[in-house]
Amino acid sequence: MADIPAGTAVLRQFNTSLVLAAVRQARRPLRISEIISVTRLTRPTVAQAIEELKTGGLVVESTDSPDGVRQGRPAAVFELRPGVDPVLGIDLGPHAVKARVSDLGGNTLAASARAVSRPHDAVAVLAGVRRVIDTCLRDANLDSAQIADVVVGSPGVVDPVAGRLRLAPSMRGWETFNITSHLEKEFRCRVHLENDANLAAVAAASRLPGRTIIAIQWGARLGAGIVINGMLHRGKDNAAGEVGLISLDDNLAFDRDGSGPLEARIGSTGMINLARDEFSGLPTTRLHSYRELTAMDVFSAAAEGDERAVAVLDHTTGILARALSPVILALNPDILVISGGIAHAGDVLLQHLRRHLQARTYWVPELELSEYAEHTVVIGSVELARQHTWERRLAAAKQKLELSEYTERAATNGGAELAW
Repeated sequence: MADIPAGTAVLRQFNTSLVLAAVRQARRPLRISEIISVTRLTRPTVAQAIEELKTGGLVVESTDSPDGVRQGRPAAVFELRPGVDPVLGIDLGPHAVKARVSDLGGNTLAASARAVSRPHDAVAVLAGVRRVIDTCLRDANLDSAQIADVVVGSPGVVDPVAGRLRLAPSMRGWETFNITSHLEKEFRCRVHLENDANLAAVAAASRLPGRTIIAIQWGARLGAGIVINGMLHRGKDNAAGEVGLISLDDNLAFDRDGSGPLEARIGSTGMINLARDEFSGLPTTRLHSYRELTAMDVFSAAAEGDERAVAVLDHTTGILARALSPVILALNPDILVISGGIAHAGDVLLQHLRRHLQARTYWVPELELSEYAEHTVVIGSVELARQHTWERRLAAAKQKLELSEYTERAATNGGAELAW
């Protein structure tokens, strides 16, 4: 937009977009001086943009002080209007479905979860999805027409164009069902289907911009999401990160539950089997007292130094390190983030994993447990839906700028038609 005189409608719209982006990216209320620092615009320009955004219902003056200090009359601070552009994220898991509604600023408006009693029955799972969606919309006081974007996370290899799963051993029958087409009948917005581990990576990348990340989604299943220099890597066939299919000893095969070789050995069920069978002879343990042993029982016992539980974690992290070390050597990531139910194992898990990786790699990335644990996928789906919504706002603003520029240039040329 060269040669556009200062003060034109085009420049005002451009500056307003800069201010809106600064307020959104801060994720906390900003003073005028802070917006000036970020955008490098003048105070009158920022003040004008704020007034336009307030009038348009996108920005409001906040009552919160950004530093929590209130001495005398506090400076005015501004943030995105709570509730603007609500989006819906869904985690379609084989054992539970979760949903969450957030606004453009990242504020959670409602959340719901429901266990799936028949994971291989598409009708039963779909009924669970319907219930968590209805609960979220009711609690957020919204209807489906107000939702700006929907992202659904699922295990398996996703075909993003067709909106269906190409490979989903743990969700048998879902390869023939188009979940996006079904949900788009209820919403006026686009519905996107994404791999669950990719969404775990999106959740991690939202806190670690520009980093190279391997996000391990580890629970009953095992998958990885890969972010390279801040960009999600899906692979040629959208199948990057299917580490649960890694076979260390045998040929690639799925068990009767649809688990790949690696996830069958070190997923939550595999860990419970280890505690009951392979390490059952260790005498110093309290795990034998549980009639229905769970992975959480193993985690809590390991945190207390229980001999059998610690042996299980050491064994499983050793297997994971053996499987992941070539990936780490090839990518040299900044950080490895563990999410899913296994994140409840705590620091004892990272201690064993770090030791095994040190023995197998020249450089061990920073290791971190996701604070979201088993909610990471639904949070990643909300984050991606927010990104989609923001990109559409930017595209609409760009189109408006181009139209304004065309109109102003046409007026400058006496109404003559301009060639583009």
